[in-house]
Amino acid sequence: MNERLNFLNGFVIDVNSPDSVVIFGALVFCLTPEVACQALDVTFEQCPRKRQAIMRKIQSDMSVAIRDCHRKLLKKLEKNIEALPGSKKISAANTLLFFARRLPEKEEHKVLKRLATCKNGNVRVQIYRRLKELPENICPDYLLEAWQIYREFEATRLLLNRASVETLSHNFDGLEEDLSKSGPLLSRLYLRLKGDGPAALERLERLNPLSHAYVCAKLHVSLSPEHLLALYSKEISGLVVWCAGQMQQWDTVMEMHRLEEEFLRTE
Repeated sequence: MNERLNFLNGFVIDVNSPDSVVIFGALVFCLTPEVACQALDVTFEQCPRKRQAIMRKIQSDMSVAIRDCHRKLLKKLEKNIEALPGSKKISAANTLLFFARRLPEKEEHKVLKRLATCKNGNVRVQIYRRLKELPENICPDYLLEAWQIYREFEATRLLLNRASVETLSHNFDGLEEDLSKSGPLLSRLYLRLKGDGPAALERLERLNPLSHAYVCAKLHVSLSPEHLLALYSKEISGLVVWCAGQMQQWDTVMEMHRLEEEFLRTE
């Protein structure tokens, strides 16, 4: 098998030959799982096309059975990530995540947890991307930890959609700050908490009047016609009209219709 490994290490993929990479990939699939793991260069000096072919072989083997050689390779990749320079660090993280998809759920989460607080932002992006693919009821503790350290918007969005009401309430101030520039997401935060506790509707009104009107409509909290008309006059927003309709305020909607026609005539 060492002869095969030596041959593959010396194999040159000809960019002008469409079959060259296919031949290399076919030869890689002839390796045993143990030798395939040895074939992957964890210093990431390997030609990307070679690395991708070897990765596909290893992942294919892991789909059949996860062996000791696979776990040793994953540990080696985890250990090497922090020591690698920027671009190679990202390649190592991507490789590790590629293999981790074939692990049992608990083991995959151990890998994700290890990378979630990595200092390299591009690596964390890959973690968030993977978490988005998982069922929405999954909100691991390491996601909250990563958000508390880095306060990245993608982590905020994941927490908004996945975290328990208790977690959202406990971290409300930071989440509200992160979402303050996005009306729809800010509204979702208040709706998830149903306007209770720190998510008091008066607080939202001061921060974002449009979001406040929307949340009130969704929670079946009626606002006065005067309030809605004042907001509409300021914002000229169809959202305010929608809110008035949800609150079953016919006369208010008709007055908004009159104001809209008046506005169009003066343009």
